[in-house]
Amino acid sequence: MKQALSNLLNDFLSAIFFFGVYSLTGSIVAGTAIAIAIGVAQFLRLKLAGRAIEPMQWLALGLVVVLGTATLLTQSPRFMMLKPSVIHFAVAALMLRRGWMSRYLPVIVRENVPEAVIIGAGYSWAGLIAALGATNLVIATQFDIRVWAWFISFGAIGAKVAAFLLQYAVFRTMIRRKLRNATAAAIRAAGSPSTLLGVVAGLILLARSVSNRPPPPILRVNRSSSTSGIRAMHQRRRTRSGRSNRPSPWMERLRGPSCR
Repeated sequence: MKQALSNLLNDFLSAIFFFGVYSLTGSIVAGTAIAIAIGVAQFLRLKLAGRAIEPMQWLALGLVVVLGTATLLTQSPRFMMLKPSVIHFAVAALMLRRGWMSRYLPVIVRENVPEAVIIGAGYSWAGLIAALGATNLVIATQFDIRVWAWFISFGAIGAKVAAFLLQYAVFRTMIRRKLRNATAAAIRAAGSPSTLLGVVAGLILLARSVSNRPPPPILRVNRSSSTSGIRAMHQRRRTRSGRSNRPSPWMERLRGPSCR
């Protein structure tokens, strides 16, 4: 599908170059030649890059060669003007495959947008591309080449851009609404009476478990042992004070017998 969308862009470029050269030179041959050259150059670029050639690329190359040759033989630009219609119809047929869009969407879209909406968007794109192909068919056969150039340059591209922006806005609104609803549901669940009762019951059980714990052991002091210890401490103090008041032996030698 990505290759099909790329073919739409390549077809747009070849059509624009065809109209530009034809408008500047007034030569159908020059405009057709540049369109064919662009188609062949795009095909050779894929070949030289070693990429696989998709059926849509073979179709685009065949159309630009066949319709370009018909334009050169009839000297009428309408054959080249019909080429976008064929490409659009082929791409629209590919877009009719169910769920083709899912593989090109980000994860957040696939997870939050319903699958039915995504499938419907894919079918809507198929209808839009087919409608653009039919519009180009009418303009290419009934109107002047200048009207066709305006439609290819602005009408078709503008319709695709508008469709993309509309799809983006719708998907974004749906995703934001779903995420907002999920957040509100989570908040309501957190504030529901059952949840509050559960929290209160847990706090009550916790308080009961704390109150049922045995009290810490109290240190009991033996009065007799403490009293004897205090007496011993005072005795040691008196002994030390008595020793400190008694003069030392060498002081008694200095004093002599008369001082004793």
